[in-house]
Amino acid sequence: MKMGDIAGVLSQAQDMFTRVYELMLSAQRGVCILDITLMDRPGELGRVLTKISEKTGAELLLSYAYADTRSKIGHAILIYECGGEGGSRIIEAAREGGAIVMGAYYLSSINYREEHG
Repeated sequence: MKMGDIAGVLSQAQDMFTRVYELMLSAQRGVCILDITLMDRPGELGRVLTKISEKTGAELLLSYAYADTRSKIGHAILIYECGGEGGSRIIEAAREGGAIVMGAYYLSSINYREEHG
Protein backbone atom coordinates (compact mmCIF):
# COMPACT_ATOMS: atom_id res chain seq x y z
CA MET A 1 0.00 0.00 0.00
CA LYS A 2 1.37 3.39 -0.96
CA MET A 3 1.69 6.26 1.50
CA GLY A 4 -0.99 8.26 -0.36
CA ASP A 5 -3.39 5.31 -0.02
CA ILE A 6 -2.75 5.10 3.72
CA ALA A 7 -3.36 8.83 4.13
CA GLY A 8 -6.64 8.52 2.24
CA VAL A 9 -7.82 5.63 4.41
CA LEU A 10 -6.92 7.49 7.60
CA SER A 11 -8.72 10.60 6.38
CA GLN A 12 -11.86 8.57 5.63
CA ALA A 13 -11.72 6.96 9.07
CA GLN A 14 -11.37 10.34 10.75
CA ASP A 15 -14.32 11.71 8.78
CA MET A 16 -16.45 8.72 9.77
CA PHE A 17 -15.62 8.97 13.47
CA THR A 18 -16.32 12.70 13.42
CA ARG A 19 -19.72 11.96 11.87
CA VAL A 20 -20.44 9.24 14.48
CA TYR A 21 -19.63 11.70 17.25
CA GLU A 22 -21.93 14.33 15.72
CA LEU A 23 -24.75 11.78 15.38
CA MET A 24 -24.32 10.64 18.98
CA LEU A 25 -24.60 14.19 20.26
CA SER A 26 -27.62 15.06 18.12
CA ALA A 27 -29.68 11.87 18.58
CA GLN A 28 -32.10 12.37 21.46
CA ARG A 29 -32.42 8.67 22.29
CA GLY A 30 -28.84 7.66 21.48
CA VAL A 31 -27.40 5.61 18.66
CA CYS A 32 -26.91 1.91 18.06
CA ILE A 33 -23.79 1.06 16.07
CA LEU A 34 -23.61 -2.35 14.41
CA ASP A 35 -20.44 -3.82 12.95
CA ILE A 36 -21.60 -6.55 10.58
CA THR A 37 -20.11 -9.06 8.18
CA LEU A 38 -22.02 -10.46 5.21
CA MET A 39 -21.42 -12.11 1.87
CA ASP A 40 -20.12 -9.70 -0.78
CA ARG A 41 -22.94 -10.30 -3.25
CA PRO A 42 -25.38 -7.90 -4.89
CA GLY A 43 -28.38 -7.20 -2.66
CA GLU A 44 -26.96 -8.60 0.61
CA LEU A 45 -26.69 -5.26 2.40
CA GLY A 46 -30.05 -4.16 1.01
CA ARG A 47 -31.67 -7.29 2.43
CA VAL A 48 -30.23 -6.58 5.89
CA LEU A 49 -31.30 -2.93 5.80
CA THR A 50 -34.81 -3.86 4.64
CA LYS A 51 -35.20 -6.48 7.38
CA ILE A 52 -34.13 -3.98 10.06
CA SER A 53 -36.53 -1.37 8.73
CA GLU A 54 -39.46 -3.81 8.52
CA LYS A 55 -38.90 -5.33 11.97
CA THR A 56 -37.99 -2.21 13.96
CA GLY A 57 -38.91 0.93 12.04
CA ALA A 58 -35.52 2.29 13.14
CA GLU A 59 -34.08 5.14 11.12
CA LEU A 60 -30.71 4.48 9.47
CA LEU A 61 -28.51 7.50 10.15
CA LEU A 62 -25.27 6.36 8.52
CA SER A 63 -23.85 3.32 6.78
CA TYR A 64 -20.29 2.63 5.76
CA ALA A 65 -19.80 -0.52 3.70
CA TYR A 66 -16.61 -2.00 2.32
CA ALA A 67 -15.40 -5.31 0.92
CA ASP A 68 -12.20 -7.28 1.04
CA THR A 69 -11.27 -7.62 -2.62
CA ARG A 70 -9.42 -10.88 -1.90
CA SER A 71 -12.46 -12.66 -0.48
CA LYS A 72 -16.21 -12.87 -0.85
CA ILE A 73 -16.82 -11.11 2.47
CA GLY A 74 -18.28 -7.65 2.92
CA HIS A 75 -18.37 -5.51 6.03
CA ALA A 76 -20.57 -2.63 7.09
CA ILE A 77 -20.98 -0.27 9.97
CA LEU A 78 -24.61 0.72 10.44
CA ILE A 79 -25.74 3.49 12.75
CA TYR A 80 -29.35 3.82 13.86
CA GLU A 81 -31.05 6.17 16.28
CA CYS A 82 -32.53 4.04 19.03
CA GLY A 83 -33.37 3.86 22.69
CA GLY A 84 -31.54 1.40 24.93
CA GLU A 85 -33.79 -1.63 24.30
CA GLY A 86 -34.21 -0.85 20.60
CA GLY A 87 -30.65 -1.98 20.01
CA SER A 88 -31.41 -5.65 20.71
CA ARG A 89 -34.32 -5.55 18.24
CA ILE A 90 -32.02 -4.07 15.58
CA ILE A 91 -29.39 -6.77 16.23
CA GLU A 92 -31.97 -9.55 15.91
CA ALA A 93 -33.37 -8.09 12.68
CA ALA A 94 -29.86 -7.78 11.19
CA ARG A 95 -29.23 -11.46 11.95
CA GLU A 96 -32.57 -12.42 10.38
CA GLY A 97 -31.49 -10.47 7.28
CA GLY A 98 -28.37 -12.63 6.96
CA ALA A 99 -25.75 -10.50 8.72
CA ILE A 100 -23.20 -11.78 11.20
CA VAL A 101 -23.09 -9.18 13.96
CA MET A 102 -19.45 -8.77 14.97
CA GLY A 103 -20.14 -6.02 17.48
CA ALA A 104 -22.95 -3.80 18.69
CA TYR A 105 -22.63 -0.62 20.70
CA TYR A 106 -25.07 1.84 22.24
CA LEU A 107 -23.94 5.43 22.64
CA SER A 108 -25.92 8.21 24.21
CA SER A 109 -25.11 11.89 24.48
CA ILE A 110 -26.67 11.84 27.96
CA ASN A 111 -24.08 9.31 29.13
CA TYR A 112 -21.32 11.27 27.41
CA ARG A 113 -22.38 14.56 29.02
CA GLU A 114 -22.59 12.96 32.46
CA GLU A 115 -19.05 11.59 32.13
CA HIS A 116 -17.45 14.59 30.38
CA GLY A 117 -19.42 17.56 31.69
